[in-house]
Amino acid sequence: MEPAILHRKEILLPDNPGTLFSINTCFNIHECEVWLFVSIKNRKFTKKYLDWFVKFGLELDCKCYICPVDQPYRYNKMAELNLSQLTELEEEKIRKLSSDVSRMAGKSINRNIGSKTKLISWESLEKETPAFIKEELACAYKAKGKFHKFIYEHVRSVKGDLLPSTIDAYAEFFLHELPVLIYVYYRGCRILDVYPGEQPLFIWDIENSAFGEELPATTVYIKKGKPLLYLNTHTSATEE
Repeated sequence: MEPAILHRKEILLPDNPGTLFSINTCFNIHECEVWLFVSIKNRKFTKKYLDWFVKFGLELDCKCYICPVDQPYRYNKMAELNLSQLTELEEEKIRKLSSDVSRMAGKSINRNIGSKTKLISWESLEKETPAFIKEELACAYKAKGKFHKFIYEHVRSVKGDLLPSTIDAYAEFFLHELPVLIYVYYRGCRILDVYPGEQPLFIWDIENSAFGEELPATTVYIKKGKPLLYLNTHTSATEE
């Protein structure tokens, strides 16, 4: 399978220009359900950025969701500390980070009367996610085929040359994050995912059926959905 052909379109947004990406050539953001997955350690998710997102949703007049990505971060922390299980102190730090993000998002929603933006937990999405997606991705990674190579190389490009066992430990983050993202992205109406940064290329390859032999059931699930629309925002205008 050839790499996904990624289409892009620059878009001028109030106070925050960005670039839209899709493997589909339709860039109509007004027909989308809009999501903001907040990495709890990413400092670009400021009060000003969350305010901008809620106002953006108001202008689109569509359903919007903010979700703190907390549970997958546990695996990054375990890899960083070389632990098989986090201490209660580390667990509490993650709970506090997630709570701080939720509180900040809630205030942004309340400040904008009429907003359709809702705060949703990662845990609730994880419970809704079909088990076969997580199981299939985990099996494909363990099989050390093409899917394993893409995830492994992405981790190494971000974290540097580490021991294979350490890279595998960091890969657990994606093996717990990806199933939920896939579930949300392709479960029904078209999704616009907003983020202050790039989307990993392997996401587009998954949508383009590049791992169809290794992820057969997941690929069928994706094909029943609508193509993802991704907005990489240029955060200079919303940084505090």
